[in-house]
Formats: sequence, structure tokens, C-alpha cells
Amino acid sequence: MNKPFFFTQSHEWAQQQQQDDLYHIGITDVAQHKLGEVIHLEIHVSEGQSINKGDMIAEVESVKAVSEIYAPISGTVDKLNPQFISESNFALLNTSPEVDGWIAQIKSTVASQETGDMLNQESYKKFCDEEDH
Repeated sequence: MNKPFFFTQSHEWAQQQQQDDLYHIGITDVAQHKLGEVIHLEIHVSEGQSINKGDMIAEVESVKAVSEIYAPISGTVDKLNPQFISESNFALLNTSPEVDGWIAQIKSTVASQETGDMLNQESYKKFCDEEDH
């Protein structure tokens, strides 16, 4: 069974992994569509680094703009997506931003409290619909 996603109003997501204190984080499909084709990702955190919710963790460059990506939860960077580090496969942010295109895996003991003020899938969809009107 897939664990639920949690979303921010700035279009980042967090999803708890099978090990309860590990979360993948990234940008949403909505963000990717608004940005257009992603051509570069610059990650500003490293493995083992502590981060706080709201810290800038990366910048994504698209054909339209450069946008900052913020941590949706606090914790320690457990690992970075090797597709972006070793292969620079930024196309994953275009084709699979909410699955294969995760940016970092965060080890967090406080995420369960922090996700309480985030949006679930249904409320995020409603937020995006209202934002577009």
C-alpha cells in the first residue's frame, strides 16, 4: 500500500516511505507543469545535513524560470536522488516528479507533527483548482 502524500501551498511534497521515519521530498506535478520543461536542478543540501521545514534545499531551472524549492519537513538528509547527482537526469522532474523525481530522502522524527498543517491529496487538488481561477 502506498503511503499518503503531503503537499505545501508552494508545491512541494513529502511522502513517508516504508521505514516510518524516512520521507521522500520533491516538487509536485502541478509545479512542474507551471514551470515548463526542467533543464537543470541545483541541490543546495548534502547527505547528513540537518534541515528545517521551510529551508531552501534546491533551485530548479526551467525554460520559463528559476524557482527555489523548500523543505516541506524538518530532519536530516539521509540521501539525495542518485539520478540527479551522478547522471544529471533532470528529465525525471518532467516525467515523474512525484515518483522517480524525488530530490532527497529525509530522516525525520518530527514529520508526523509537521505534516498536520500540510495538504492531503484532495485538499491540494482543491487548492490548485482555486489558485488557477
